[in-house]
Amino acid sequence: MLNSAYIALSVGIIILSALFILRVWFYIRNQEDPFDPILLFTLLAIYFYLIPGIYLFITGDWVWLDNVPNRDFLIASLVVLLFFILVINSYLRSPKLKLRGVGINTSSADFRYLFYAGVFWIVLGLVGYLLFVWLNGGFIRLFTVNRTQFQMVPNTQRYKILAWTGLWGGLPLVVSSAHELYKGIYNSYRQRFLFIVTGIVLAVIVATLSFRSRLKAGYPIAFLLLYTHYRIYRFEMKQVGIIAALGVIGIGGFSFVEHIIGSGDTSIQLLMNGIIYRVRFEPLIAVINSVPVEQSLQFGTSLFYGGMWFDNGITGLGNQIDLIVTGTNTSGLAIGGTVIAELYLNYGIIGVLLFAPIYGLLLKSIRSTLIESNNDLAQGLYPAILFIMLAIIPTSIGWVFRNFMIVILPPIVLSIFVREFLSTVSNQDQVSEQEYNKS
Repeated sequence: MLNSAYIALSVGIIILSALFILRVWFYIRNQEDPFDPILLFTLLAIYFYLIPGIYLFITGDWVWLDNVPNRDFLIASLVVLLFFILVINSYLRSPKLKLRGVGINTSSADFRYLFYAGVFWIVLGLVGYLLFVWLNGGFIRLFTVNRTQFQMVPNTQRYKILAWTGLWGGLPLVVSSAHELYKGIYNSYRQRFLFIVTGIVLAVIVATLSFRSRLKAGYPIAFLLLYTHYRIYRFEMKQVGIIAALGVIGIGGFSFVEHIIGSGDTSIQLLMNGIIYRVRFEPLIAVINSVPVEQSLQFGTSLFYGGMWFDNGITGLGNQIDLIVTGTNTSGLAIGGTVIAELYLNYGIIGVLLFAPIYGLLLKSIRSTLIESNNDLAQGLYPAILFIMLAIIPTSIGWVFRNFMIVILPPIVLSIFVREFLSTVSNQDQVSEQEYNKS
């Protein structure tokens, strides 16, 4: 009887998966934008869920768990599939809703001041970055120990947050304002200006890469790629395919280098483990199959942890999943289980099924609002917001909220300041100078 139920469940999952893939395929084939959110969403789903799931089911090469029953694996797969189907349907069926109050008016702002404000913010981030590295033992220790050991020094997280706020918050402002300034610069100064902007961007990328975190490293690169596509040069689907393939190879190589730095171990298996990233899918299975019987529902507590707070007395999401997966709260270890695991841990299957259509609607609304905007800053922020919204798939709602505060709010606040104060002062000085010349 049980075997019949497992067979029926397996067939149902296969049919739903086929319908899901066909629906996405028919949508994508008619799209001219190779960076359409649904295409990127599907690629992330394949990378973080489908490939690890197939690999674990065939090989049984688990990282933490042992002898996972087929029933548990199939139930977890069904929950994941339902989440993605609901997100896709919500996105495709939703009208082009536009969020009110999102379009930041920078038409009256001097782009020179916007550029200076972005540079100042990045310099502030570099100061926080250098303080964090110095207090954690310097660059030699940064490049010779693993990430956990490097970040064990207490009371340094604030400097890390300052670093991300400055580096990531200033990047959209510098790039978007530099793009507008470049159009009006004399040809003799364009090359010099381009070198300056390139140096600033490289500083952000190098600082981000030095933390040896794949998701963080992907942000500035993804932002520049998306900004180039939507504002400068339109990539074709074949080019995006090559970029995606190089990205997968780079992800595997990133983990390979991290293992070499952290432990000195090198093997082809480590490279494959980096490419087939199963360490998030496996905890997801553990969460779905232990909540709420063995682990009680958290009812939203983990949603508030991982934002801008250092210590609020709540056990972090990664530590809670660590307890579920390993049975102990290991010092310095936080296990990620994707946003589906977070929703399931807090609200069970109801939370997963309710959040999915809301997420799809929000993704559609953000694209409709920003991609069709005539505002330079709004269009410049779209790549950053798109990355953050898609990064929720392998991370958590708390991570998205924190990085929204870090990446999106600074350029908005700085642009308002420039528009309301600096540009007003600049215009008054120009008027005064014109009146003086006339007199």
